[in-house]
Amino acid sequence: MSINGWPAILMRLFPAIFLSTLLLTGCLHDSNRAGSYESAFNIRSSDVISASAEPLDPGKSTDYKAQLRVVMTAEVLSRLQQFMQARRGQEFELRVNGEILLPAVGTGAIAGGPEISWYVGFLGEAQRLAASLTRK
Repeated sequence: MSINGWPAILMRLFPAIFLSTLLLTGCLHDSNRAGSYESAFNIRSSDVISASAEPLDPGKSTDYKAQLRVVMTAEVLSRLQQFMQARRGQEFELRVNGEILLPAVGTGAIAGGPEISWYVGFLGEAQRLAASLTRK
């Protein structure tokens, strides 16, 4: 009733226990990662004065099809500038009201005015983002 000294029941249960352990470890890892992302900037709807979506010239960009323009309050603009200066050269998540809208935004230079633009893959996506930012 044993294989190489192991009881047959343990040999049958081992694959199930091993797979369950791997699955549980993977789920715990993903839940911790989603909840504690260090490089995330959250914009509340109340931080935004206006937002709009514009198509990009197809001849100038192959990766991005639209641009999201956001006019922010002075307070959130200052907060964003400090956030980006502290993480120069890194990517971060852009969140609106806690929801991830853009998963990998680069930290580049911010123009002096309150309007900031981000390139987006598609015009529909930029329009959805603009609508979510202007919802009060």
